[in-house]
Amino acid sequence: MYKIQNLTELLTSCGAFVYISFTIIVVADLSPSKLGITALRELMLCIGFVFAREIGWMQIAHTTKAKYTPLDNVNFGVLSILVFNTSAHAWGFPLVDEYSLLVLLGVVSCAAYIHMIVCVTKEICQELKITALTVTPKNN
Repeated sequence: MYKIQNLTELLTSCGAFVYISFTIIVVADLSPSKLGITALRELMLCIGFVFAREIGWMQIAHTTKAKYTPLDNVNFGVLSILVFNTSAHAWGFPLVDEYSLLVLLGVVSCAAYIHMIVCVTKEICQELKITALTVTPKNN
């Protein structure tokens, strides 16, 4: 059984989920175009793929008994760009259209999630010496 050794490790492992919650609060409250109301589905998909990817990495770290490192570059980048652009709009410095950026970041987070799933599946198949996600030619 894995035990948390100290408070710093606990706060580090919870940091990703705190930052995801912070992003949701900032986008829902500060967005001048009220993305939390007008584009709720897109916001939920974007944050959902980031969250699913974070949970996937946590499960992989737990299964392999590796050290869990929260918020890799892709997840941190998607969340930070979303927070930065929303904050800039709220302060009167519109950089990029909020909705367009949200859709773009949703596509990026979806692609990153699919990439993680495909790569993990390939690695597992290599270790188990089985085939998946491959097409084998027919022998006539």
